[in-house]
Amino acid sequence: MTDAAESSGAPIGAYKNKQNLLVKSRSNPTWWIRHVLGEKPWPVQSQILQSIADHRETNVRSGHGIGKSWLASRAVMWFLYNFPSSLVITTAPTDRQVRGILWKEIRTAHAKSKIPLGGKMLKQQLNISPDWMAMGFTANDYDPDKFQGFHAEHCLVVVDEACGISDAIDQGIESILSSQHSRLLRIGNPTNENTPFGRAFKNAACSNFAVSCFDTPNFTKYGITPEDISTNRWENKIHSPLPYPTLVTPHWARAQYEKYSDDSPIWQARVLGQFPDNQDNALIPMSWIDEAKNRTVNEDGICTFGVDIARFGSNETIVIMRKGAKARVIGAWNDSNTMASVGKIIELARQNNPESIFVDGCGVGGGVIDRLKESEFKRAVVDVNVSRSATDKNRFLNERAELYWNLRERFEKGNIDIDPRDEDLAVQLAELQYTIDSKGKIKIESKDEMRRRGILSPDKADALALAFKSHREFITDLVVSSAGLRNSPWGV
Repeated sequence: MTDAAESSGAPIGAYKNKQNLLVKSRSNPTWWIRHVLGEKPWPVQSQILQSIADHRETNVRSGHGIGKSWLASRAVMWFLYNFPSSLVITTAPTDRQVRGILWKEIRTAHAKSKIPLGGKMLKQQLNISPDWMAMGFTANDYDPDKFQGFHAEHCLVVVDEACGISDAIDQGIESILSSQHSRLLRIGNPTNENTPFGRAFKNAACSNFAVSCFDTPNFTKYGITPEDISTNRWENKIHSPLPYPTLVTPHWARAQYEKYSDDSPIWQARVLGQFPDNQDNALIPMSWIDEAKNRTVNEDGICTFGVDIARFGSNETIVIMRKGAKARVIGAWNDSNTMASVGKIIELARQNNPESIFVDGCGVGGGVIDRLKESEFKRAVVDVNVSRSATDKNRFLNERAELYWNLRERFEKGNIDIDPRDEDLAVQLAELQYTIDSKGKIKIESKDEMRRRGILSPDKADALALAFKSHREFITDLVVSSAGLRNSPWGV
């Protein structure tokens, strides 16, 4: 029998035929979310939800603050409650992303549903019956082989912050998507094209979306464009309260434009929702940086300082303390007074008792080192000359390249924890580029080259590289320092 309530706007109560109701809710996620959860996706979100219903694999690369966790959580709820005996698996690179963000949204949607929903809600699991459930876990702490145990006729896998998912985990996910009614949603900030998530956008068989901040309602309602942000004309277009205050705002986009250049990888990934242009020669991909910001490590291990001395009025002297694999800025000041800097470094050393203090001794840093070697920490102070020959002369142009490559390897292996609130450090790391010279040696872009690109001196990144100077290099430095050798600056 045909149900007159088949129209898209009909409420659930209008459906007398339960089969027609089920067909409607299965085929139209937005309709179900509106009438069951009592929420209203905006147009692009509706398109993505419909793609999940219609396609095996949907990938969404997005800018910051577009509501991706809200979208993923509502997709979970729609799928779970419309397909009996279904299995929904959600994952992300870190526990904070799984439990604190995605599953927080799922718990909120379940609790505030317009129509009460059954099931037992836990921190990161929703059970309807023993063979009908949704669960979440941290991908990087999970054995890919364990995916082999998950099977269901109707299965949805949601991967949040998808750029942080390894090939091994991605292959494990693929192993459970063999049924006819399986679905995969990957969603995240596009920080690294050389990942399963990045490669998915080159696969014509996938349903792929790119969502920039300018595609969201707070921009589209007023017709705000990137040009409006760059020319600062956006405020003249806003004539009413923003429709979605919790989503990204033009105010935020303008702040990002003022802070970073429009060809910055930060602007491209977090505002435009594009994979950065420089990723082929980026020293440290943004995805690795984001992972390090969300990582918590054991602080056991030696305490060392990395110190980058300010050389110009706009630069800062930076002191980064490393304990084990955890690194934080503990001192930052804009003062060219050598004695003042020495005094501040000594005070920080008295508070933390570092085993080693690695100082960039080029230029004015030389005077700081000379004074520090007159203090009670003279045995801990190491003069680092980054323009001299590397320990591995066949592989690196100079010590600067070797130091930074050592840092890169830490990020790649997941053996570093940086401050999630320190956006300046993240940006400086993301801006670093490397090349291979005519002799096959690795070379890091010089500070002069960076300035020509409109990029400020990477003071924090330099201090971080110094803080993680390897023990082998440290022994070499002791020999060189004792010989009184000091040469040219980081900018070579």
